[in-house]
Amino acid sequence: LSMKEKKLTIARDRIGEKPLYYGFSGNSFVFSSQLSSFLHYPKFSRELNKEAIALYLTHNYIPSPYSIYKGICKLEPAKYIEVTLNNDECELSEPKSYWELKDFSNPENKDNRYLDPNKALSELDESISDSVLIQSKADVPVGAFLSGGIDSTLVAAKMQSLSQEKVNTFTIGFNDKKYNEAIFAKDIAKYLGTEHTELYIGESELLDIVPNLSNIYDEPFADSSQIPTVIVGQLARKKVTVSLSGDGGDELFCGYSRYFKTQERWNKLNKVPKLIRNMASSISNELPASFSSKRLFALSRNMNKDLQRSIDYLGCSDFRHFYRRNISSMLKPEQLVNSARGAETKYSDLQIAGISNLEHMMYTDTKQYLPDDILVKVDRAFMSSSLEGRIPLLDHRIVEFSWKVPISTHCYDGKGKYLLRRLLEKHVPVKYTNRSKMGFGVPLAEWLRGPLLDWCEDLLSEERLLSDNVFDHSFVREIWSQHKLGQSDWSSLLWSILMFNMWYELQK
Repeated sequence: LSMKEKKLTIARDRIGEKPLYYGFSGNSFVFSSQLSSFLHYPKFSRELNKEAIALYLTHNYIPSPYSIYKGICKLEPAKYIEVTLNNDECELSEPKSYWELKDFSNPENKDNRYLDPNKALSELDESISDSVLIQSKADVPVGAFLSGGIDSTLVAAKMQSLSQEKVNTFTIGFNDKKYNEAIFAKDIAKYLGTEHTELYIGESELLDIVPNLSNIYDEPFADSSQIPTVIVGQLARKKVTVSLSGDGGDELFCGYSRYFKTQERWNKLNKVPKLIRNMASSISNELPASFSSKRLFALSRNMNKDLQRSIDYLGCSDFRHFYRRNISSMLKPEQLVNSARGAETKYSDLQIAGISNLEHMMYTDTKQYLPDDILVKVDRAFMSSSLEGRIPLLDHRIVEFSWKVPISTHCYDGKGKYLLRRLLEKHVPVKYTNRSKMGFGVPLAEWLRGPLLDWCEDLLSEERLLSDNVFDHSFVREIWSQHKLGQSDWSSLLWSILMFNMWYELQK
């Protein structure tokens, strides 16, 4: 803040661990780290941004620089804006970057030394140890989340190796074995010698948490792993005030299995003659234009979903287009949002010359999915319990290092996250972590038909949908009916609509 120049500068951290909203309300410039703060400003308009709602249905979160309210933006990571008072009027600069990820992702900046994985390992080992040591320091009790995966295990292992006392570790479990990593986390905690606490989510915990989610996430947010994240935050807060997590490892070190599956599908698609792909492109472009809920229901019931997806993918002109389709839940969601127009995210057609397809996915996810989904989920969940979350792998030095490393080193043995896996072997035997990645998923489809059924019925009632007039009510009612009867799994889309409706109820 410069009183002499009558200028205010606001900035957001490099990776987007913390939020920052800004905009105009009337003639006044407003900004806050919490969107709900604006509701206390007398002149604030609560007009919804319908295009942002359409993007929300596409991604299950609202991507920067959009927000749910018209006139309010999210400042993107590593950017700042300047607000100058001129003749009693606020003049707002365009967002400017003070740090650019693409500066490090440029192929010319790759470090040839790191073609040798051993040289890369040595430097990364030191950097992670330093980051964990720094972020473990506090005047209050500190712990770590332990899911049993590579990233959280590495952070917990480093933390324990640097501590003379037992580190508190925490995990959440499910009775459904398809989603339960708690058994692996327990074995790892025993090997590391941490003070481990686990909690299995039952129906009572679920029913207590879900109705409060819209208070925790102050704009619509529908990554269903928010549920266990909130609960594990509450669990940790009973013993510690600060907790470290392993977020960021997949985006920075090529860890998502979907990266390799997407690359494999693209390689197959490229073998299809362009004439056929152009014909498919025409079909996929025309179908949404004549969209009707009846047509979509017919497709969902009578056409194999893999076939639908294949037709859609055939119309992709390049890999960027192909990946955008892969990470989008819906092709034209604006047709489900009353009075909405189509909108694209800032990174929809991102292109950096010379990077591989794997690196394109990593870059896009680091710029959008990581700050707008993963970090939103973690930050809001932990803050709701007055728990401070810290993320050692997102130290900017580690982020910069990861992009200096050639993709061939990240995938040295044909799988991603090679460097992190090698580092982890120094602390934990391979048998504890050598398994498929499960993620922090939940049995959402079953929950909506089971313990959350009454809650869903209320939020998806025809009366409420008609009164709110946000979504195509006949569409929503039909997919809810299909889901309840087990005819189709619409859980992801329904969860987005439910989270929006619950949030919207608080705005009235």
